[in-house]
Amino acid sequence: MREALSGLPMPVLPLAGNHDDRRVLWDVLPLPDSAMPGFVQYRADFEDLSVLCLDTLIPGQAAGILCQERMGWLAAELAALEGQPAIVAMHHPPVKLGLPMLDADNLQNGNELLDLLAGFPNVLHLLAGYVHRPCSGTARGIPFATAKSVLYQAPPPQPEWDWSSFRPAAEAPTLTVLERTETGLTLQQCQFCDYALGAAGAV
Repeated sequence: MREALSGLPMPVLPLAGNHDDRRVLWDVLPLPDSAMPGFVQYRADFEDLSVLCLDTLIPGQAAGILCQERMGWLAAELAALEGQPAIVAMHHPPVKLGLPMLDADNLQNGNELLDLLAGFPNVLHLLAGYVHRPCSGTARGIPFATAKSVLYQAPPPQPEWDWSSFRPAAEAPTLTVLERTETGLTLQQCQFCDYALGAAGAV
């Protein structure tokens, strides 16, 4: 897989999800040599923009966290950027999104992360996943968005549902495409297959 991904015409920036095994990710994914030892956490630089990819995995748990070691790494990397624009990407959202069945397992120390990022106005955007729903807003003044899943989407919070009644939303798998322009950032949700193909993977 490392060879296949490395052959793509665009950079590949892997993140650790809540079902992943860090050792496997290190073995099969094209992680940079500068990645934080023991974690899938690293910085990727693109001319005048840096992407800080965070590892929020708690092995064997759905929820995420950034331990003090990972938080310390992030603080040092942000300081080293000396004001260069940055995007922070992670699996677990650091804020509640109004999704009752999912919010409990977001980033457990999200407030601590936001306290840190508030001191760095060069952070342009937060990107997250995990919830399989498109959500966006601001957190301490920083714009954030959660990407749609490339498999299936979780249903909206209304009508109410729980895991025993869970059914995928009738929304297609999607790639979230981010573009940096001279005026800022643009996010586009790009459907690449029919809804039923993604939903079949969830039932």
